[in-house]
Amino acid sequence: MEIIPLIPERDVAIQRARVAQNRDIRTQAKACLLLGRYYKEQGELDKAEGLYRRALAKARQWQDREMEADACSGLGLMYQVKGRMDEAVDYLNKAFEINSERRDAERLAVNYSNRGFVAHLQGKIAEARDLHTRAQQLHEASGNRAYWAEECGNLGLLALQQNKLEEAEAYFQRGLNVCEELDDLPGISGHYQGLGMVYLGQQRLAEAEDILKKGIEIEERLQRDTVAHHYGVLGGVYSQTGRFDEAEEMYRRTLAIQRKLGHKQFEARALGGLGQVLLEKGDTREAAELFQQSRVLFDAIGDDKGGAVQAAILGNAYVKVENFHEAEEAYRQAVQRFEKVSDLKAVADVRVSLGGVYASNQAPYDALLQWRQALELYRELQIDDKVEFVEELLRTSGRM
Repeated sequence: MEIIPLIPERDVAIQRARVAQNRDIRTQAKACLLLGRYYKEQGELDKAEGLYRRALAKARQWQDREMEADACSGLGLMYQVKGRMDEAVDYLNKAFEINSERRDAERLAVNYSNRGFVAHLQGKIAEARDLHTRAQQLHEASGNRAYWAEECGNLGLLALQQNKLEEAEAYFQRGLNVCEELDDLPGISGHYQGLGMVYLGQQRLAEAEDILKKGIEIEERLQRDTVAHHYGVLGGVYSQTGRFDEAEEMYRRTLAIQRKLGHKQFEARALGGLGQVLLEKGDTREAAELFQQSRVLFDAIGDDKGGAVQAAILGNAYVKVENFHEAEEAYRQAVQRFEKVSDLKAVADVRVSLGGVYASNQAPYDALLQWRQALELYRELQIDDKVEFVEELLRTSGRM
């Protein structure tokens, strides 16, 4: 959520002239902010960073606290796109501190939302939910219904992350109702995407395809790069219905846009999605290369959960071509990463797969060790069907 407005391309030359020729420091700083936002949206992140830093320096020189907060917000969101999450959090917190001192409710609400978005990307779901809820409360108090509806979308995405599909659907539907009343086309499209994700999770695939295509029509008409998210979800729908060529096209479109924008985390996700489709199509070699690229990107931005998921998927790809040595290494890395983020169910799942690799490599004792560790975790988590599955594995091995 941006506090700095996005200028049209025709105004770029005007703002450049203000930076270069105007002697008023505040005018220069404001122009730097506007250009920083413009170049961030174009994917020219280094140029955006330089402009935001110039704006910040000028705001501090002039002791303009509002502009200083806006520059910090701009830098925070730019670093989030780059995947440099620690720096993103640092600058967003600085903006929050300034706006708290100034008691600027409008900017505080935006700060809460932005901090919630970064927390969500970091996998801090409870923290993100609290921050987005606070943002929504402030928007409600100020009567900003469009931003209130946007927070419905953010809270819906968090519910989806927790597999609370009915709760997510309720959030997206409430947000959509408000956006339709306001004739807010970008908002309508965003909630269409959210509902498409819900329907995909509920296996309501025809409804998912229909509503996502409606969102894509809006996004393409408005010429917005956010259409990439719709393409990605539609790719998932096509995968579920066995339309792998169409799924591949959607994921390739998503990947191209995310690379243009420089959004590392979304690029990594798109690589993983495309890899899954290619794996289904039998192109195991390219799929493995994409999973590896995705894992490297997740590691580069410090996303342990994302890296763990891709390592596990990479292991699956190697198993499919009976490359058990590489599969073992990938699964071991997945276990380490899932342990780091305390995802015990995922740790157990990967240990089951790793045990299968050892069994295929004629290393039965190593296999038994992995399966017994998985069984212990499943019992601790009280996942009965998984307990029964691993117990059967052990019985079959004759080592229960």
